[in-house]
Amino acid sequence: MRGEIRDRVTVAAGIFPDSPSTNVDIILNGNISYGGVKDGTRVFGAVAQRHVLIPWSGAPNNLEIDGAFIAQKGRFGRRYYQNCCGTQAHAIKNSIERFGMIASNLVPVTAWLGGGQVVSGYRTGESSYDPNLLYLPPPFFPATGQPEFISWEQVE
Repeated sequence: MRGEIRDRVTVAAGIFPDSPSTNVDIILNGNISYGGVKDGTRVFGAVAQRHVLIPWSGAPNNLEIDGAFIAQKGRFGRRYYQNCCGTQAHAIKNSIERFGMIASNLVPVTAWLGGGQVVSGYRTGESSYDPNLLYLPPPFFPATGQPEFISWEQVE
C-alpha cells in the first residue's frame, strides 16, 4: 500500500478463524503521507494480523510514513536483506521518516547492523508521535477505556 491520505482511513488484514499458519501481513510499498496536513483531519491506521513490512525493492530510498500501525503478532519493520537475490541494490536505503505511532508485538526493526555499520535497511531515520491520535484515532481502531494520567516528571 502507498499513497496520500485525504480523510480518516483504517485498513486491516486478517484471516479468520485465527491460526498462526494463515496469519497475514501488510506490505508498505511506498510513501504513505498526509500531504503535509498534520492537524488530525487526515488519519491513517493499519492493523496487521502478523507483520507490517517494508519490502526489499518496493519502498523508496527516502521513505515517509504517516499513520498508526499495529503488528498484532509480528513486527513493524524491514527484514534482513543482506546479499538478497544476487544484488545489493536494495539492501541499504537512505532514510525513513515516521509520523504517528507503532505498536509491534516483536521489536520494531528498520535497520540491521553489522560491525557498527548498517548492512540492511535504512541508514537514518526520524520518528515523531502524532498527538492527535490520542483523542482522534483512526476509525474502528482498537482502544479501551479513557486516557489516564499516570505520572509526570520535568527533565532539565
